[in-house]
Formats: sequence, structure tokens, C-alpha cells
Amino acid sequence: MPSEATAADLCDAQAHVRVAALQKLQELSSSELAVHANAIVQLLNDSDVFVRSATVQTLQNLSQRDLATVAALIVPLLDDTEDFVRSDAVQALSGLDTADLATYAARIVARLEDSAPHVRSAALTTLQKLRPADLATHATAIVERLDPDASEDVASAVLHTLQKLPPPDLATHAEPIVMALDHSEVWVRAAALLTLRKLPPSDLATHAPAITKLLGDKDAHVRSHALEALQRLPPTDLATHIRVILARLEDADAYVRSVAWNALQKVPPSSFLEKHKAAMDAYRSRAAASLGEGIADGLQLDQR
Repeated sequence: MPSEATAADLCDAQAHVRVAALQKLQELSSSELAVHANAIVQLLNDSDVFVRSATVQTLQNLSQRDLATVAALIVPLLDDTEDFVRSDAVQALSGLDTADLATYAARIVARLEDSAPHVRSAALTTLQKLRPADLATHATAIVERLDPDASEDVASAVLHTLQKLPPPDLATHAEPIVMALDHSEVWVRAAALLTLRKLPPSDLATHAPAITKLLGDKDAHVRSHALEALQRLPPTDLATHIRVILARLEDADAYVRSVAWNALQKVPPSSFLEKHKAAMDAYRSRAAASLGEGIADGLQLDQR
């Protein structure tokens, strides 16, 4: 158990001793640590970068209530000269409850312009903890980070953050998300599809043509996510894309084939009969080999 002598080392002239004392204090429970909070916060302005970093990391172990009492003192370190201290500050503030976090959201959003990618990613991860209504206030600034040159980590973090928006707010920012469907990285394209799935079905229908293009993506995860997104369309809109969905019944990936089959079940039966019965008959003859006799029989049953 760290002693009072350990806390006294916070005032030592040697930076490495102060860091060691802070690391020892991190072993305390949150209630025990709170006793030393006033002494610890004095080191937020320490001249040594490693002491500042260790100080923020130590304060992060406080309870939400106690962290809220010192949060305003941590905020200036969002502008620290060292990127890892800025990152530590962002992560410390993520420990606040959602109401207190909203108080500092604008300062965290400002870190989306940080020169260090890991700070930008930390800011996005922290912003994901906001209540949807509070997040919507800052959605425009978040979407601006979704540019074609964004790294995979940052682009994915932006998209995962946008998924927290209320669907009507998300709809107002759909265009940049659709553009991310063309990103060179697989997991960014997948994240964009997962985000678009959150749109209201009527808004999703507007962007369905862009989604169907990814049914031919080289990655099976992307193809399956595209099919799952299309399943969210109103049945009549889904029916307009039946041919490209039918083609996925011959996909090389078994899961993609099963998702395509599930999507077809959502198309109104009249669409099968009136427009694509011949195509369904042709696919049924080949589905037995790729999907199994049971599913092939199901295809026939749904056409009755």
C-alpha cells in the first residue's frame, strides 16, 4: 500500500522520483486516491513531460464524481506541446459521465485537428461516449474528418462515432459516408456500410445504388455488409435490386450466399412471380450445389 511518504515524493526535486510516486499512487483504490487529489493536480503544470503524463494517468483512476471536480484542470493539457500528454488528457476526460463530458465536448472536438493521428483517434473514441443529442451538436466537425486521405484508423473511428447519431441527424451527413464506400481500406468500406444501415429506410433507399456496387467488392465482409444494408430497404425498393442480389447466390463465400438468401426473403412474392420468375428458376437449379437442397427447395416454395 503506498504510504504518506510516497505522496510526499510528489514534491521531490527529481522528475523520475515524482513519476515513480505517481505510478505508486495509481495502485490505490479510487476512494484512497481521492485523498491525494489536491496534491496530484499540482503536477499537471510540471515542467517535465513524463510527470504531466503520469499525473493525468493517475487522475484517470478517480471515481467519476471526483474526476469531475478536477476535469477543468485537465482540459488545458489538451493543448500540451507533447502529443502523448494530449492523448492522455483526452482519455482521462473519457472517464467523465456523459453530462460532464458534454461540458468539454467542444474542446475534445478541437483535437480532431490534432497533428497526431493517435490523438485524433482518442478524441473520436471519447466523443462516442456522448449522448446522441450532444453528439449531434458536433456532427459537422466530426464528418469533416472523413476525407479521402484519412487514415484507416481515423476514418473507421469517425464512422463508428457517427453510428451513435440519431438516424435523422445521421441522414443529414449521409453523403460523406457514401463517399467512404470508395475508400481503399476494406475496414473503412465495411464501417461505412454499417453506418449507412443506421439511416431511416427511406433515406437509405436514396443511396442504395452506391451500396449495390459493393456487392462485387473483393472482400467477403464488405459484400455481406452491403447485402445486410440492402435488407433495411422498404420491400418495394429492395425489389428493384433483385438481380444483383440474386447474383450473390453464387458467391464464393458461404456467408454471403446465406445473407443474399435472407435478403431475397424480404422481396414481395409478386416481384418474384411477375418480373423474375425465369431468373429464379435458373438460379434454383444451381442453388442446390452452392446452398444445399433445403434452401433450393425453399426458393421454389416462395414462388408458389
